[in-house]
Amino acid sequence: KDTSIDPMNCDTVKTVPVGKAAAWHNGKLTLPFDGNRVDLVLNIGRGVPTRIRIDGKNPSEIPELYQFTRALATPGGKWPVILKLGWEKPRLLETWKMAVTKDPVDPKRFTFALIGSTTGADGAGASDRRFVSNSGRVVIDPADWDVDFALALPGIKPPPDRFTVTWKVVPMFQDLITPLDMGKSSRKRVVTVAQGLTNGKHTLEITDGPNTHVAAIRIYRPPVPTL
Repeated sequence: KDTSIDPMNCDTVKTVPVGKAAAWHNGKLTLPFDGNRVDLVLNIGRGVPTRIRIDGKNPSEIPELYQFTRALATPGGKWPVILKLGWEKPRLLETWKMAVTKDPVDPKRFTFALIGSTTGADGAGASDRRFVSNSGRVVIDPADWDVDFALALPGIKPPPDRFTVTWKVVPMFQDLITPLDMGKSSRKRVVTVAQGLTNGKHTLEITDGPNTHVAAIRIYRPPVPTL
């Protein structure tokens, strides 16, 4: 282990203290950055809520900051039966449920119907064809089905004739950070305000002035670009 490397200041992570490089001007802090994730290092104590904007938008307005959880089967285990979920239209924060039926002629083929807790019924398809839901919020390519392996791990062989698959869309963002008052504690906390941005150049903007509790800004830049 190389103890000379600071994991919070290296090739892929940069921590910028609030001060010269990231300074307040007329109640606003603006920081251009290159990466795909932004954390705020916050002083614990009294302060005002901190509002965040990235590239002129609230983080909640950036489509790529809405992320799918694993698509897990019931019955099943912790390995996803669909390895990757895609999207063509901006996603909503909701839970998705898929009712799956094994083809009686071809046990490697599955048909399904999809419903979202907010979107509602969103189409039907089959595992051997590319599927784009009616809303465009879910896209599944045939190569991403992995039912046999996913269900074999918890000992379910062969896959049942019928099972359900569920996943959620979760927020990888925060628009507003509220202070955490712990009296005279000198500790700090770290809050992720955006994770999953296109890996590249962006601009962070923090408003509400220097009375906020932001001590530093931490930028993550993976060595590979977003595909």
